[in-house]
Amino acid sequence: YNRNKEDAEFALGDQWPRDIRNQRVQEGRPCLTENRLLPFINKTVNEIRQARPSIIVRPVDEFSDPEVAKILRGIIRNIETVSDAETAYDTAAYNAVMSGYGWIRVTTEYADYKSFDQEVRIERVLNGSSVYIDPNSQRMDASDAEYMFVYEDMQKDDFTEAYGDEDIDSFEADEEWVTDDTIRVAEYFYKDYEEKTLIKYTVVVAGVEEEKNEYLEDFPNGELPVDVIEMDRRTVDVCSIKWCKLTKNKILETADFPGIYIPLVPVIGMETWLKGKRQVFSLIHQAKDPQMRFNFFMTASTELIALQPKAPFIGASGQFETNRQQWMDANRVNHAFLEYDMVIDEETGIPAPPPQRTAPPQGSMGMTQETMGAADGIKSTLGIYDASLGQQTNDISGKAIIARQMQGDNSTFHFVDNLSTAMKQVGRVLVDLIPRIYTGK
Repeated sequence: YNRNKEDAEFALGDQWPRDIRNQRVQEGRPCLTENRLLPFINKTVNEIRQARPSIIVRPVDEFSDPEVAKILRGIIRNIETVSDAETAYDTAAYNAVMSGYGWIRVTTEYADYKSFDQEVRIERVLNGSSVYIDPNSQRMDASDAEYMFVYEDMQKDDFTEAYGDEDIDSFEADEEWVTDDTIRVAEYFYKDYEEKTLIKYTVVVAGVEEEKNEYLEDFPNGELPVDVIEMDRRTVDVCSIKWCKLTKNKILETADFPGIYIPLVPVIGMETWLKGKRQVFSLIHQAKDPQMRFNFFMTASTELIALQPKAPFIGASGQFETNRQQWMDANRVNHAFLEYDMVIDEETGIPAPPPQRTAPPQGSMGMTQETMGAADGIKSTLGIYDASLGQQTNDISGKAIIARQMQGDNSTFHFVDNLSTAMKQVGRVLVDLIPRIYTGK
């Protein structure tokens, strides 16, 4: 998360090492930033927006009903419309591209203030670093995570109004949990398991033998009826989701969350296994060095050229006494003429030559080439070239231009695909929740 935060700050313009920036500021020297990474981020995210994946429910086995699948798909579309789910998907994709991690959240809420009916909603998580995931989770959609946290920083007045102030004075100052103005409140989702015995059995119904699977505990007194023929049994852990809200030293609320999935789904950037652990990177992580190189040489070239009109005058001592202020202003004010004091060498009697401006510093072709090389380095590192950015290239035919554009699209397609993986899990969460929430009662 620290690396992801650094990438996000870098992408938004904080592109100079802090020690170098501080030193140059103390010396009164410029630290120019021409941010060439943000357009690549916007391009990738906007391509996702133009071809956003969608959730489709399909029947997959003999027990599935195509009509039920059609109804579920219609309910999911309604949930997405009412929730403005596109915003949640776009925010998650944007955070994944910029910093490596984005999140989509599924919640339940009352239909209105006079109802006990609940509805399912899809919400965005604006702060991608506010969710903490079970580090042992291996799946990209985090469906195997045993627990997750999501926090928000509440203003103390809002916290007092919601939960009272009897303990607020006892909170010790803590950079993570308590500040002068806010108190961190975390929601904690975790899986709880109940051990049950699954029975596979046959029973005769209306003269037809049927095969069924049920938990032994669901039968009266935990015993099989006499007309049931047991075929097999095994012990299973039945999962349920628990939820609580807490602060640093107090549990505020507890509840059961309906369903078998934790309703937080990650959208991953570039995932890899490195140094014995899972690591996630943003789109621009590998392009930070060429961007800094570009800033360094652009600043050096600008600084050098900016000094040209400030080239000093050189003259003999005493030549600037009478009109000293005019000479001091010569680099700022365009005087029609400048008078100087005649200085004569006492030994030779020869007058000193008039003051002359020193030759201005000359721009360096090497700096220009390095700046151009750094700009090309950014494109090469990201795999996105001029054709993908809509710039004029040497490609003549339409097919050649489209092929070059597709190369750029292919280099970032894993971000689109990872969003699709996340939305599949969102679909599973919704299909699991809908029968539990929309009961018709």
